[in-house]
Amino acid sequence: MQLINFLFLIVLLTSCERKEIRTESEEHKIISFFVNNVVPFPLPVPDIDSKNSHLSQEIFDSIMKNNITIGIYFKMKPHQKTIEPIRGNLFFLPLIKKFNNLKNEKTINFSKINNNENIKLIAYSKIKTHRKEYINFDVALTFSRVVFSEDYNKSIIIVSEYRSALSGKTISYYLTKIDSKWKIYDKKILEIS
Repeated sequence: MQLINFLFLIVLLTSCERKEIRTESEEHKIISFFVNNVVPFPLPVPDIDSKNSHLSQEIFDSIMKNNITIGIYFKMKPHQKTIEPIRGNLFFLPLIKKFNNLKNEKTINFSKINNNENIKLIAYSKIKTHRKEYINFDVALTFSRVVFSEDYNKSIIIVSEYRSALSGKTISYYLTKIDSKWKIYDKKILEIS
């Protein structure tokens, strides 16, 4: 009987450890997704008619190749406010409840972020409040904790992006995994300045 209990305990601990490893891996894939899709500077709205829409994509692609330095707050924190379903969409309701109950912060492992070669990452340890503190990077990002569905095909994260102390936004993202890649299913602007 003791042997069965011991084996059960080993299986349980191994299973929990694998889930933690998978969660951490998926968290860093999501962070990498957002890091690699930060636009180096706010884009103007192109004045191009629909016949030439390929030009706007070419402009965007060339801009995304510019070098950029991104400051990332080194912890993922639970969001302080409660989030609600977007436009009555209940697709993410179980995750929203889980997200709203998060309590602990978690440290980001920067070695697990797969950023493009034109992106330099800088970890920072306090939320920037003064304009002069943004001199070292083009954009500052903070990430909330991430919640996942049991099958790791849906997740919720809140990302804040700041270009200065007076220019920023906070958005809740509802993500789905399609062909093993995270995609934005929906989003909601929570704050803007």
